[in-house]
Amino acid sequence: MQGAFGGSDMRIVGLLGTNDSQAQSASPSENSYWPGLGGVGTIVTLVIVALAFGMFLVVWSDPSLGDYGPTVPFPKIRDWQTLRITLSRGLCFGWCPAFDVEVRGDGTVLYNGKECVATKGERVTHIDPSAVAALVAQFRAANYFSLRDGYEVSVPDGSRLQTSISFDDRKKAVVDYWGRDAGMPFNVYLLERAVERVSGVDRWVYGDGRYCFGERIE
Repeated sequence: MQGAFGGSDMRIVGLLGTNDSQAQSASPSENSYWPGLGGVGTIVTLVIVALAFGMFLVVWSDPSLGDYGPTVPFPKIRDWQTLRITLSRGLCFGWCPAFDVEVRGDGTVLYNGKECVATKGERVTHIDPSAVAALVAQFRAANYFSLRDGYEVSVPDGSRLQTSISFDDRKKAVVDYWGRDAGMPFNVYLLERAVERVSGVDRWVYGDGRYCFGERIE
């Protein structure tokens, strides 16, 4: 039976005169992190947390870790006017935004909103060519041409992303469908975010609120 303040009758009796050995006998399991395991449970928990945190630090400290294809050096760009960097996002079973964006060597940005975005249709803007050069440097640092063509797993729900870069007579595209579960280097995720950030698509994707099949969702 519970006491007035949530404690058991055993504790009440202990306070009224039960010997110390009886009162202390329950304390190890009651105070341990995992009841019944005593200090061992706490140690195991700390080890698991430490290992998980260590893996997290490894990924962030070296985002290049992952599955690559044959090594292909990043080619030198001869004609920056031919440069095209693209990102395409597809729908999922939920409200994932679907759009395409293209960044050109001269700083031109082309956007096409498809569904679950704030702005549907085509939009054009311009960014500083130096920002485009910095974006290319990220593709080079990620050894983009050495990545596999796709990182995909067989799951029913997800947003399919594809990045690509082309210039002169060279082109490379990478598909990401739950890619992190398929060995995709974290660098690819960082590139996807970088293309969105540099192109400034958030203004059209999110804006003042998104609409999914005619329904406002944000």
